[in-house]
Amino acid sequence: MRKDLSDIAPDDFRTFPVWEFTNEDEISETMLRAIEELPVSSLSGRIVGTQVVLANGSYVPAFLMNVSLDNPRHNEQFITLNVFTDSEVFQLARYFDPWYDTDGPDALAKVLDLDISDVFPIAYDIGANCVGDPASLRNSFLIEPRVRLSRDEIMRMAVKRRE
Repeated sequence: MRKDLSDIAPDDFRTFPVWEFTNEDEISETMLRAIEELPVSSLSGRIVGTQVVLANGSYVPAFLMNVSLDNPRHNEQFITLNVFTDSEVFQLARYFDPWYDTDGPDALAKVLDLDISDVFPIAYDIGANCVGDPASLRNSFLIEPRVRLSRDEIMRMAVKRRE
């Protein structure tokens, strides 16, 4: 099954929890294909759907991108959370993203119509569909990462990940 990222919905993840970018740019840069054989040992070039748990205990459908299954330190800096709301997919900006002021933690709380203390930390568990370091499979999004890296450190970590 194929689907564009802009058309992906929570039901798609119930059927196929992991999707992979096809890299068929002539069709669409965001075209995905469902991964049928689970669990996966890599999420490189892939997204994974899950139900995240907000601080208040409520479940929200979401999908994660830029996940390393063997490096929780990488995830704390680079993982991307995309939350399904009633009307859209909200991508939570990371502290170094240029759009952080408009799409950071405060904006997510506003979109969900909750106090920020009811939203964060946001827990995730992708262990049913992925194998790897337990701290990469089950963790939380905090309002702020435990350690903020400098721009140089972020670039070095990003380059190292690609090697």
